[in-house]
Amino acid sequence: MDKSILTDILVDEAAKASHQQEYGEKKKIEGSMLVELPVFRGDDGFFVELARLTGQAETTKPLPPLSVAQINYSETVPDQIKAWHYHLKQDEIWLIPPTTKLIVGLLDLRRSSPTKNQVLRYSLGQGKMQALLIPRGVAHGLSNPYPQPAGLFYLVSNTFDGTDEWRLPFDFSVGKEFWQIQTG
Repeated sequence: MDKSILTDILVDEAAKASHQQEYGEKKKIEGSMLVELPVFRGDDGFFVELARLTGQAETTKPLPPLSVAQINYSETVPDQIKAWHYHLKQDEIWLIPPTTKLIVGLLDLRRSSPTKNQVLRYSLGQGKMQALLIPRGVAHGLSNPYPQPAGLFYLVSNTFDGTDEWRLPFDFSVGKEFWQIQTG
């Protein structure tokens, strides 16, 4: 929609601050994938299969196979932003439990990627078990603007030694608002 029509109808402040909600196809980053994992619920709780470890880990379909070298768990306290970081030699799968709520961001830094400079923002967990594939060269981060701690499991293709841990400022390319709860 041509935004100039708003100035004919609305007060200037509202016309400048307005934007349209996007309902079309969601943006993508080449090589990344977000899938909802099956949750098997019962009166006593729930169960989710994350990976099968048979020499080389086989991730749950439709995720592509990932040679898992390490499995980690992280918890983020309320009102925290952990961003941006990226790896040049490591792929990751983040597993967001249904009992967690997180805002997750991806930023494609790969020069030769068809989606270079593309930014994605997800609101994850919130009753769904989700897995997010993050390819090497894609910066990623999260925020927990909610009042309770948020947990995250992640599978990585290399063991941690600190040599492939690169960082950017949390507001690089997106601004602080990106990591806050969005309304309207």
